[in-house]
Amino acid sequence: MYKYPAGRPYQKFRAERALGTDLLLKPSNAWSLANLIMRIVDHEGPVHQALVIDRLKETCGLYSIHKESTTWNNIERAIHLAVSAGKVRQPRCDGFLLPVGANFRGYRTPGDGVERGIDMIAPVELERAVLHLVEQQFGAQREKIPQAVARLLGISRLGSEGWTAISGVVDGLVERGALRASGLQVYLDGREER
Repeated sequence: MYKYPAGRPYQKFRAERALGTDLLLKPSNAWSLANLIMRIVDHEGPVHQALVIDRLKETCGLYSIHKESTTWNNIERAIHLAVSAGKVRQPRCDGFLLPVGANFRGYRTPGDGVERGIDMIAPVELERAVLHLVEQQFGAQREKIPQAVARLLGISRLGSEGWTAISGVVDGLVERGALRASGLQVYLDGREER
């Protein structure tokens, strides 16, 4: 039995019915918008703010939302309301929103029409993908992990920023003791996760 499961396909949030643009356009709808954001994050989280905005556009029938617009400001205000009310977590300033109380155990592969770049994948998902890979292979060459993890995540071409991000995740897992380095290889440390 493996401790770190394989990825599962991404699943988009879908509202029961189409919502009008008023939800996004009127500042007086901030709490309703915050509740919708909470539902999106509960379904798709951890999720980057940019993907939440994509889902809001789909749900409310908008093609685009421009930064500096009232609509953009309304969304930012609603996210702030959801976070300050404890309905959504935003533990870092990296743009990722997480459901409250969720213990995310895996990572997601492309699915439901969503293909994410490395910058749209939460650090916790990158960690889970690294741990899954290392567990499945009973260890891995440290320098080959970034490309192998990218393949697990459905990313065919990994740029230098992605390689650096995944390498940083590996370094962090080694520092925390979740992985053990031995020469050019890394292994699960065999103790409980930290």
